[in-house]
Amino acid sequence: MLPQAERRRLEEAKLEYAAEGAFTDGPLRLQVRFSFDTGTGRLACISYAVPSEAQNELLRSWLVRHYGPPASEGGLPVIGMRTANWKNPDNIDLTTTSGQPAFVLHCAPPDLRQ
Repeated sequence: MLPQAERRRLEEAKLEYAAEGAFTDGPLRLQVRFSFDTGTGRLACISYAVPSEAQNELLRSWLVRHYGPPASEGGLPVIGMRTANWKNPDNIDLTTTSGQPAFVLHCAPPDLRQ
């Protein structure tokens, strides 16, 4: 857990980022942050990001291997942004932008946060 002074609260989302760490799976390296519901204290979301654009496709492949093909894909090609979303087992949103490391917001359904 992060010291209180280093935690970040998002009042409008009723979340508090309270822990962080690293995750490695073979060549995939992720920086991970855990956010908790400010009302229940339960884990609500995990955000994770690769350290560099060089691992963007590796992250996408890892997500497909673990969760299957995305339920939807989109983005803004004119600015080099791609998105992919999974709905099961949780709401998982992958965002990749040309020249930037990809990131994921992986959240439990609201009924599981209560």
